[in-house]
Amino acid sequence: MLTTDQIIKTISQMPPISPAAHRITELLAQPRQSVKELAEAVQIDPVVTAQILKVCNSAYFSLPVKVVSVPHAINMLGAHRLVDIVLLGSSRALMKRNLKGYGLAGGDLWEQSLATALIARALALRCQMKRTSLLFTAGLLKDLGKIVLDRYIAKAARQINDRMVTTGCSHAEAERTVLGFDFLDVSVMIAEKWQFPESLVAIIRNCRVSDAVDFRDPGPAAVYLASALVQMQAAADEIRVRDWRYHQAAQEYLKLETAALEEINRGSREAVKNYRAMLAGA
Repeated sequence: MLTTDQIIKTISQMPPISPAAHRITELLAQPRQSVKELAEAVQIDPVVTAQILKVCNSAYFSLPVKVVSVPHAINMLGAHRLVDIVLLGSSRALMKRNLKGYGLAGGDLWEQSLATALIARALALRCQMKRTSLLFTAGLLKDLGKIVLDRYIAKAARQINDRMVTTGCSHAEAERTVLGFDFLDVSVMIAEKWQFPESLVAIIRNCRVSDAVDFRDPGPAAVYLASALVQMQAAADEIRVRDWRYHQAAQEYLKLETAALEEINRGSREAVKNYRAMLAGA
């Protein structure tokens, strides 16, 4: 069994999220954000500023003029696109390595997290929620705990798989039984240590579902459902699908038709390709 001190020590060894991305998470937790505030958030970080300008001036956008500043980038692409570039660039840097314990090649975690974020935002818009940007961020960051737990998962893989086979529990439940923590526990610890806004931490914390009646807030339900849809596509076997066996309850709670989910899913796959192309070489 792992201890809290072991987890905290491993979290401390992670490269921190960029100052610009951290400030943006704070702004997204507020009811409104001004363009001036977003521009100032980006400009506190010269590395992120350089990345923004590189992406904006790439062949992907083929803008008619050269973008020379963050305010100029916002004028050309819009504030929401700028926020996406900052958050996606920062999260990609964190999630780029192989996670052998989870069977993920380099970049897989980021692409799954991006798809979750895109679907969560689309679900929020479809359901007319007010916190669309915050739900996008929660979907993007909710699996950070896998980076920390990966080394321990790899060592305990046989015990975890045996637990799932003998009890029928989910992978996350087996993680918690064998290690004392699951990846969502650790994601919350990361979010708290990095001093993310409590509203963002709460969404990540409440994405765990042990029973259908746990759906009491549409925000976490949307992020849970988004993650379920992405993970079920990537599931290699029936055991993995057990992690997301309440997805239909979440769908019913949000009053979403299956056709609408399929449409959002298709759109997210295309959007992932677009974002991958947009950030290529950044």
